[in-house]
Amino acid sequence: NYADAKIQIEKALSLSPNSAEVVEHYGDICFRLGEKERAMNQWKKALELGSDSEELKKKVNTGLLP
Repeated sequence: NYADAKIQIEKALSLSPNSAEVVEHYGDICFRLGEKERAMNQWKKALELGSDSEELKKKVNTGLLP
């Protein structure tokens, strides 16, 4: 259930706002909930926070989940 997952990931973000991994997963959940612009913003933020994930780069380049 992505709506419930969003609530939980937002709690995790409040504890670790600079975690690239948490931010990326938040973007994934937003994407699944149809919040594509928010998802893209979170994915870009995850890159800015230092993630070097190839999968994340694909998400940013395509706007899609692999």
